Amino acid sequence: MWRLNNLGFKIRYNKNAVILHDWGNIKQEIRRAYNYGISRPRLYRKHPEMLSNLLEYDLYTLIFSLYILLLPITVIFPYYLLFLVITFLRNLFTSSIRKVALQKVFLDLICGFGVLTGILEFFVFRTWSIWI
Repeated sequence: MWRLNNLGFKIRYNKNAVILHDWGNIKQEIRRAYNYGISRPRLYRKHPEMLSNLLEYDLYTLIFSLYILLLPITVIFPYYLLFLVITFLRNLFTSSIRKVALQKVFLDLICGFGVLTGILEFFVFRTWSIWI
């Protein structure tokens, strides 16, 4: 979508459009969430002008990445884990199926782990030059 916008194309909303998604099974969803997370740091490295949109488009990805980084805090402050309950409740009230709410929190954690892996990949292995 970024490339289309940068080329001058306009994305339009059509309330009558029918969109079908085939997300596959849970294993495929986990792999997709992890790969999405890994690609976020690469994308922002390749398109630094998009960093201004980080809080708008990738807020939850950023929050869950920070959450994973700060998990050692639970040794001192065990209530830190309640953040997941709050996120689950938020998803519970916005989705019609309870299973989807729990699955969303789990996939957000996987995506956050992917982001951390992507950042680690850059700082430790310096492998981004392959894609840039």
